[in-house]
Amino acid sequence: MMLVSQNLKKINYIQQYDEFDYLKNFIKSFDKGTCMGILLHGPPGTGKTLLAITLANSFKAHYYIIDGSPDLDRRDIEGYWEIFNGETQFNYGPLTKAIEDANKEGISFIIINEVNAIRESEQISLNSLLSENHVNLISKGFERYELNPKSKLVIIGTLNKGVIGINKLQEAFEDRFIVSPEINYPIKQKEIEIATAISGCDKNIAELVVDVARQIRKQALK
Repeated sequence: MMLVSQNLKKINYIQQYDEFDYLKNFIKSFDKGTCMGILLHGPPGTGKTLLAITLANSFKAHYYIIDGSPDLDRRDIEGYWEIFNGETQFNYGPLTKAIEDANKEGISFIIINEVNAIRESEQISLNSLLSENHVNLISKGFERYELNPKSKLVIIGTLNKGVIGINKLQEAFEDRFIVSPEINYPIKQKEIEIATAISGCDKNIAELVVDVARQIRKQALK
């Protein structure tokens, strides 16, 4: 699991169509005091995580990245107690930190890569947060964490289309994601723009690389 709380201001998502503007306006229009879910799905390598990070940066918000895996348990998401220097202390997880950040700063983000890799049994706390705007932490004796009426928490899950995950999303959990846009590979000229911007290479070289990549993808689909 990777937790990231700082803004990476130099990373920017290059918009393919109007998906960035659409999602940003959607987040702006959503009621305060709520947790909203966005599910980005599409082939690997289409910039789903980068889109989520750029959305968080556009709001100047803290964000936490969770890499979904079958080994992830509820303690990793919520936090856990441990003994340190003879004293018991609580280590906050991304969920509890994100709630605190949202309540303090007005908005925060949780980004879950490959959300379908998380075991169904461990989707409970996220489901509760998405449906009821609070979560009861078992690890803290059912202490309740909830969003205040002036805050927003955005949970963005990514899912690779066509890649078979170990687990499926619970139907009730999947239904909590209000919008689910598909992020596909961009047109050739947009791919050249992306390759040039990221690598800094000459446009002609970028075009050659893009042509090779598109041929490989074409063969893979046969």
